[in-house]
Amino acid sequence: MGKRRQTLNRIFTLLMIVFCLFLTIYGKALFEGNPMVMLQSIAKLELTSDSYVKISTSPVRYVSKFEKGTEPYIVINQYMQQQGWKYKDQLGSSLIFEKNNQQSTVSTVQYTKRFFIWTIPEQ
Repeated sequence: MGKRRQTLNRIFTLLMIVFCLFLTIYGKALFEGNPMVMLQSIAKLELTSDSYVKISTSPVRYVSKFEKGTEPYIVINQYMQQQGWKYKDQLGSSLIFEKNNQQSTVSTVQYTKRFFIWTIPEQ
C-alpha cells in the first residue's frame, strides 16, 4: 500500500508540474475570448510557418508570435501593405497607417511572453 501511495503522489506531482508549465506558457489563452479558439490559433502558429492566425472577425483580430531577432510588428506592416496601407507612425503599442488620406490604427497587446494580439479597426 505504501509503494502505491508513493507512486500516486509522484504522478500527481508530475501532473501538477505539467499543468503549471502549461499555465505559465499558455495560461492567458484561458481568459481571453474563447479559450479553444486561442489555443487552436497558438497551436497552429507553433506547428506551421504562418506568421499570423485570425482569431475573430468582429473585430478583426489576429495572433502572432514574437520572433527572436526580428522587429515584433513587421508582420502587421506586411499585412497592412498588402491591403494598400502605408506605415506612418507608432504610438505606444498602436501602429498608424495611411491610405487615401484616411488613417487606420492597429492596436496590439502582448498576450503572453511569446505571443501578441493585433486588432484592425473596421473601416
